[in-house]
Amino acid sequence: MKIKKITIKNYRLLKCATLDLEDDLSLIIGKNNTGKTSFISLVKKFLSNKNTFSFNDFNLDFQEEIIEVIKKKLDNPEEYNDLKILMKIIIEYDENDSLKNLSEFLIDLSEDNNKVILQFEYTLDFEKYLELVKDYDLFNTKTAKSEQEFLSEFVGNYFRCIKKSVDLDGSNEIIIGDVSKVLDVEYISAQREVESNDANGNSDKNLSKLAYRYFDTMKELEKFEISELKKELYETDKALNPKYETTFEKLIKSITRFNTDSKIKITSNIAEGNIIQNNTNVIYEVGTTSLPEDYNGLGYMNLLSILFQIHIALDRLKRDNNETKKSDINLLFVEEPEVHTHPQMQYIFIKNIKALIEEYKKEMNLQTVITTHSSHIVSQSDFNDIKYFRKDTDGLIEIKNLKDLSSLYQKEGKEDKEAFNFIKQYLTINRAELFFADKAILIEGDTERILMPTIMKKIDNKNLEEKGYIPLLSQNISIIEVGAYSHIFAPLIKFLGIKTLIITDIDSVNKDDARCKVSEGINSCNSSIKYFLNTNDLGELKKSHIHTLNIQDESFKKDDNGYITLTYQNQIADYYPRTFEDAFYVQNKDFINENKDKFESLKKNFDDTLDPYDFPEKIYKKTAFALDVLFYSTEDLHKWEIPKYIKDGLEWIAKK
Repeated sequence: MKIKKITIKNYRLLKCATLDLEDDLSLIIGKNNTGKTSFISLVKKFLSNKNTFSFNDFNLDFQEEIIEVIKKKLDNPEEYNDLKILMKIIIEYDENDSLKNLSEFLIDLSEDNNKVILQFEYTLDFEKYLELVKDYDLFNTKTAKSEQEFLSEFVGNYFRCIKKSVDLDGSNEIIIGDVSKVLDVEYISAQREVESNDANGNSDKNLSKLAYRYFDTMKELEKFEISELKKELYETDKALNPKYETTFEKLIKSITRFNTDSKIKITSNIAEGNIIQNNTNVIYEVGTTSLPEDYNGLGYMNLLSILFQIHIALDRLKRDNNETKKSDINLLFVEEPEVHTHPQMQYIFIKNIKALIEEYKKEMNLQTVITTHSSHIVSQSDFNDIKYFRKDTDGLIEIKNLKDLSSLYQKEGKEDKEAFNFIKQYLTINRAELFFADKAILIEGDTERILMPTIMKKIDNKNLEEKGYIPLLSQNISIIEVGAYSHIFAPLIKFLGIKTLIITDIDSVNKDDARCKVSEGINSCNSSIKYFLNTNDLGELKKSHIHTLNIQDESFKKDDNGYITLTYQNQIADYYPRTFEDAFYVQNKDFINENKDKFESLKKNFDDTLDPYDFPEKIYKKTAFALDVLFYSTEDLHKWEIPKYIKDGLEWIAKK
């Protein structure tokens, strides 16, 4: 039995969004303000019966809809549809599952149906609607305040929470009560108490407090005899510490798996007199020395805090999973485990969390949802587990499964497995930060990659005085080196829906498809140019070096408001460059010739009369050339100019 989907409507940014849950682990990713926290917040409100809604929880469009319906003052219930924040949880079961707890929620008993839909509503029914309209009229005559101001203060007087079981088409429903025997939930918030000291420099001992909470859960779970422990505590700490070792063995083993630098040990300390609760210490053993918990950094403490809380949450679920309180499905949410931690700890966390969850799955039916902003966590995750939250052009949130990206990789009506596998490997190994970017720049090679931040800085310096200009280096732009494969990224760009600049080379060839000067060429051999512009004819390509496009299904159409721009070399004076290197040279001859004897990257057998077309052949190594350019630049970067095609492209992507 598993949760397959959760649908939310009219809650904050989530006007209508559906999350598909994986059987084991679902990893939710996306930029800030894309509804990730809101999603978990609503699940928490409904399933933990903490129904504390405010009018600000209503989606903005829905707020306007509510106000319009109030103004209409409807008196016919047939003209009124209940106004509601809604959450549907679709549960799927099979013949191996016990339906003992689920039976009271079953509506469709047909053999071919294996789904139950639990529907949670924060709703305004017609009777309460009439009461609201009447009360607002009275309120308005006394205060002259708007409907929004009234609802902001009194919404809880009229809206109420209802739980239902509904069928697939919503034509039948029954009111239900407690769902905890079917579904139990635990949450680990991103707001974790891991600060080392309080305002006065005193240790808060937060890990030690968590250690006691873990102990408290374990003693209930394992029926630990506390009176015996009290006797031992009064006798001696020394006698008690082995019992602590046994009690915390599972937790210590789990922490050790995460490859932390120092060995952790949990000891008893009865000096302050309060049995158990105030006498549990977390210490660090470094060699033969024991140090207090707050002698470690926030990142390490955060990792330990997460582990403590995961064990506490899962042990609580396991404790409740006895014969009388057993839940069919247990759902664990973990928010942003990367807080305060450096990349190596983030790798460690995600690589080991599945193993930890798997241990608990032996004792209960468990599904886990993790939210993250960390590209390091994404890079170590299963591609099929990832759920991508994004805003569309209307500001609405949509949720996409990365595994569905495969449907966009089609070749002659069939999945292009080679291209899709390339994207999967590239994203999860090299460039997972693309999922969190507002914009992307796709470049060809090492020279552009090394020089791009400095080029962006030059453009920023030039435009800083321009009103409303947002510096490129302060924008959330992901720069990705793709070689000659930018066209392979086209379906991904469509999937992510982010503004993208593609910087490529015109790559001229003659009638024999041999590399040649642009002035002597007939076509371009650049696959991306041919893919995006649907032509490789040099005559057509030389008319403009920059093209703004929009993706429409399988084709690309020119559109000034598009979200893809492709740019390549343009003619400079009487020469038309073929690649970045000769474009840079022809525009910066004086700078290069002035430093040609200093550049480690250049061969020494060329002079001022060098044909720009031959310049790339005079470079030993492109990365070294880029570093030479940077090394011999002045602080204000005025000695050399940016090739125009790159400058034009970057000025386009700098705009909103």
